[in-house]
Amino acid sequence: AAGTYAINSVDDLKRLRDLTNSGQISSANTFIMGADIDLSGVENWTPIGLTANYAFKGNFNGNGYEIQNLNINVINGVHNVSGLFGYMYGDVKFLGISGANVRSDERNIGILAGVVDGSKTINNCYVQGNIEQDGSKNDTFVGGMIGKMNSGCVIKYSHADITLRDTIGTSYGKSLGGLVGQVSGSITIQNSYAKGVLEQTTGNGNVKMGGLVGSNTEADGGCVSI
Repeated sequence: AAGTYAINSVDDLKRLRDLTNSGQISSANTFIMGADIDLSGVENWTPIGLTANYAFKGNFNGNGYEIQNLNINVINGVHNVSGLFGYMYGDVKFLGISGANVRSDERNIGILAGVVDGSKTINNCYVQGNIEQDGSKNDTFVGGMIGKMNSGCVIKYSHADITLRDTIGTSYGKSLGGLVGQVSGSITIQNSYAKGVLEQTTGNGNVKMGGLVGSNTEADGGCVSI
């Protein structure tokens, strides 16, 4: 039902995930955190918005709190996304994620979200942690915060502090970025930054890398406004 709901515990976050992944969350829903949430007891987090059909379409307000110790370990993945959120077609603000450890061979990987679409905004958010891209699928996009961000979306007053390693280099079309792995079209990045380490150890010359954004699919007309 439409309305505003509190997210105060691991169980609350899991319930939000399960409702989203069964298609029960809409843009009429707002979620507000009321406490830090420690996910260290969850060995392998399943994203909120596991498929494009059941993307997260609500509004998420971290309210200045953190989600801590996010753990993701996905090998032979079949859903194409890894992150706290998978497919995220909603606005997120005032959220921190710290102590994240992500190991995945999915195609769209980010600590906050795998894919962001729908001209949505990430405002005053940060992520901190480690990402290991451990797969050889073609067209893989890995970012410290977002794996792939589509045209019209905005990141503002946000940052990533990450170590990102690409350990298997046999694929084509792979992009690694400190903040966003790949941009499709034109987005806006305002008063935001990424810091840390991007490491590509396999010698694969087909990998595109950028401190802020790994690549843009639009050779003509696509841009990142900073």
